[in-house]
Amino acid sequence: MVSEFDFKEGEKAVKALREAGIALRNAFWAYFGDSREYRLVLPIEAIDRRGPTAVYTEIQKTLAAKQIRIPLHLITVVRAAEPLGQLGLNAVRMARPFTTTSTGGGSLVTNAALNVTVDTRYVYP
Repeated sequence: MVSEFDFKEGEKAVKALREAGIALRNAFWAYFGDSREYRLVLPIEAIDRRGPTAVYTEIQKTLAAKQIRIPLHLITVVRAAEPLGQLGLNAVRMARPFTTTSTGGGSLVTNAALNVTVDTRYVYP
């Protein structure tokens, strides 16, 4: 389960990244079964142009400047077209009719091949 603190920090991170000019259609917390942890997943197309190292560096600078406390090792950057990006997009589509909160029941969207699950309560459209 994503803690209330992490959910709010994720919300602040998404807002800060968008303000910094990093194009995010959505973002979400995903549970990675192999490592048994939640990570903030950011579908960012800029990794095609700039490469993952430059994108992670910009993310790290932005989060540090805004004093957002999400360790970089808990952030995963993907392309929206990748299976993990699509998994999150499906969760966002399911969550849109409802208020996104980290309390109450949510629907689970799973990719068994990746061993990753997204709870619709933990998405940021």
